[in-house]
Amino acid sequence: MKNVSRDRCCAPIKSGGLNVVNFGVKCASLRLSNFLSLRDEFGTCKWHYLAWYFIGNRLAVLNSRFSFTSNLCPSSDRPSSYYLKSIESFCFLFSSRKALPDDLSCKSLYLLLLDCPKLTPKSTGFWRAVNGRPINRWAWVRHKSRLKLIENKKNDIIWLLIHRAIRVWYALRKWGYIGNDKCAVCNRVETIEHCLLECPRVVKSGIISPLFLVFYLTPPFQLPLKSDARSL
Repeated sequence: MKNVSRDRCCAPIKSGGLNVVNFGVKCASLRLSNFLSLRDEFGTCKWHYLAWYFIGNRLAVLNSRFSFTSNLCPSSDRPSSYYLKSIESFCFLFSSRKALPDDLSCKSLYLLLLDCPKLTPKSTGFWRAVNGRPINRWAWVRHKSRLKLIENKKNDIIWLLIHRAIRVWYALRKWGYIGNDKCAVCNRVETIEHCLLECPRVVKSGIISPLFLVFYLTPPFQLPLKSDARSL
């Protein structure tokens, strides 16, 4: 069961992701990184002449440093599958940036080709209700949600909380997995707010703090007191 989209998981941590490798984008960036020596050190490798044959002057339109055309070397009418994919990726970068990047390292190309979701998550309304004010520093919040001092399991819970993807009864019923979304303690609808803030079991036991310390101990956030939790 997918709670968060794959694109969000592959996004950098500052964008709310887990920095999981997107293998399709990684393969494309590795493929394009080979063109660094082709552009700057042409002739030092034998495969450069094979690339010259398949590419011709197709990349020269995007960047004059890729101009290899010569009457002494023929060029193919249609590139092979490998070079065709490379040309398409370069055209995508050119259309989005109006120029090809000077840095053709794999790391730089990976970040340029990666399609990251928007920075503000869908749960902004929920967190505004919890904090009593809007959060304008989501990059900071996401960074704090992956603290190395906290166990991975707790970090995962905090990350799911940010994206409002905890599997509470309300979500499971909405997804069609169960037929009852009532809390086992107070028989109210078990939403995320209810499960972690409003339920009498949570208010009495005071187990809110372990999950929310990361967000509320540093200004501008404050850890809600039990009296505040009752009023939510």
